[in-house]
Amino acid sequence: MIFVVSFGSCLDVAAIALDMGEILDVNSELCTVGICNVMSGLSCGFTGSYIFSQTNFTYRTGSRSRLVGILCIFAFLGIVLSTVNLLSVGPLFFFGSTLIFIGYDLLCEWLIE
Repeated sequence: MIFVVSFGSCLDVAAIALDMGEILDVNSELCTVGICNVMSGLSCGFTGSYIFSQTNFTYRTGSRSRLVGILCIFAFLGIVLSTVNLLSVGPLFFFGSTLIFIGYDLLCEWLIE
């Protein structure tokens, strides 16, 4: 598992740097992931790495604030701690159309741009 997370984190950092068009400090980025994974392991949590899509989306929108990450934390906690099953409350066509839109957008980006 250590190899998978390490390799995945290296690929994530390279992909983010490629998408941003800037050079990132790979050592610093991987140390951050490593420290977070050690802390997660000591607290009986799961290993993790970058959320590539969220990083790219935040960068492309021009947001340079940590507020995006804080809002994601609260949204995640709200969903996890909620007693309501969101799939039964929300219309399924909304979730399906969102997935189709994301797939179409990625396909257009890969093939056209």
